[in-house]
Amino acid sequence: MVYPDGNPSAEVDIGPYICLFRRERPSAASPLVAKVYMYDRVSGEAALSVPLPFSDIVTSASMLNPTTMLVVQGQRVLVVALDPALFQRFSDAD
Repeated sequence: MVYPDGNPSAEVDIGPYICLFRRERPSAASPLVAKVYMYDRVSGEAALSVPLPFSDIVTSASMLNPTTMLVVQGQRVLVVALDPALFQRFSDAD
C-alpha cells in the first residue's frame, strides 16, 4: 500500500484532538519517515507528537476506550495508552 507524501495513512478522533499518522520525506533523496501529529480542532494547529516505536505505515487506528488507542500496522497491532492529561486542556480555568 503506497500513500502520497503528506497524506495521512490513518486518523483517529480522540476528543479535542485528531491524531494523524503520516509518512513524510525530509528531502527528495530521503526515505519516508513515520510521523504522528495531534491536530487541535480549536486552534487549527497540528503539533508533532511522540513517534510510535515501529516506523511501519499505520493502516487503521481507533479508540478502545477514552485513554487507549488501537493502532494497526502491516505486521503488528499496537495498544497505545494515552496520557489522561492530554484531555484536560481547560483544567486550569476557574
